Amino acid sequence: MFCKTTRAKVSPQHIGSLTRWVKQTWGPLISRQKGFKKYYFVTKPDGEIVFIMLWENEDQILAWSDHPEHKKIVPEFMALVTSPVEMNVYEVRDMA
Repeated sequence: MFCKTTRAKVSPQHIGSLTRWVKQTWGPLISRQKGFKKYYFVTKPDGEIVFIMLWENEDQILAWSDHPEHKKIVPEFMALVTSPVEMNVYEVRDMA
């Protein structure tokens, strides 16, 4: 399994707007993608946000990034952020 994280900052007063966008737009779209497992959206009071997305494999992460629907909604996300966006991909290791 693989994990992609997306980290950025938004104005604290826009966290509610971003949360609604995640629930109404982004979450339903990503949830229908092949290989997608689960996501977490975490926030801090200062406006720092992190998306944590779990996928079956790295190719599926890349496919979502190139998907036309993803490219269509990126400007909506970028309109809310106030910092550069940092993205990373990790392999999830079973430590049990």
